Amino acid sequence: METEVTATGVAGLNENFPGATRWKNPVNRSGQNNIKAFISRLEAAAPEINKTLSSQ
Repeated sequence: METEVTATGVAGLNENFPGATRWKNPVNRSGQNNIKAFISRLEAAAPEINKTLSSQ
């Protein structure tokens, strides 16, 4: 399976201190959202993947 997954993350102005700490929040959330999106696509493709593997 080959797929491109893109997701974003945001941090509010009232979260944490300014600077690097606030910048890390959306980066971490974006990574988490990318993983969630990939797993969702993988689950959706599971029947097709199983058919391909079974036929080998």
